[in-house]
Amino acid sequence: MTKLYRQHIEVQTHDGMPVVFHWRGQWYQVTNCIVQERLASRMWRRPARPPLYRCETRQGMSCVLTLGGEGDWVLERVWD
Repeated sequence: MTKLYRQHIEVQTHDGMPVVFHWRGQWYQVTNCIVQERLASRMWRRPARPPLYRCETRQGMSCVLTLGGEGDWVLERVWD
């Protein structure tokens, strides 16, 4: 089960990939991260949206991070 948050977070990256992020007063170290590109919708003529980063942390969290419209990072969802 997942919970949708869509909260802005602080993220440190290496070569564009998240390696550490700060959420709810705690720093999380990313141990595994897979990039999922999102395709443009031809049907709706929309441009491609920023990729989703499916991450696992050293603390045991599984989550999805993405870039917001202003280039800021967003915690999309967390798996229980």
